[in-house]
Amino acid sequence: MAIKTVYCNEVAIIKVDLRATIHQAANLKQTVEYDIQQNIRDFIIDLSYCEFFDSTFVGVLVVTLKKLKNIGGTLKIIKPKNVFQSMLEAIGGSKIFDMCDNVEEALNQINKSDIIQPKYSNNHSDVNKYAFQ
Repeated sequence: MAIKTVYCNEVAIIKVDLRATIHQAANLKQTVEYDIQQNIRDFIIDLSYCEFFDSTFVGVLVVTLKKLKNIGGTLKIIKPKNVFQSMLEAIGGSKIFDMCDNVEEALNQINKSDIIQPKYSNNHSDVNKYAFQ
């Protein structure tokens, strides 16, 4: 599955479907690097539909977090909804990452949720889903 991105009030909301493996890790890294060049500093990685992730993907999340901290950005992770949430917490994910239950909570924490209206999506079918989640 591909990574899908929606932009909402200068926040990149990146949804990872089903499997987060080395392939999605490369896509995530490329997406974040491009968005940073476009002056996006706040990111939400939505793992709520993710059924599997590997260590390479977690490594890219850690590198992304460090990169964003260095430039004054933020990274919020939407918790996976199954056994992988327990696994992420077991490896210390809740101590490393700022975990949220849903996109709306993450946007509120970033303080950019005055208007929950996506500006652009590379997958238009996700626009409404993220707009009011």
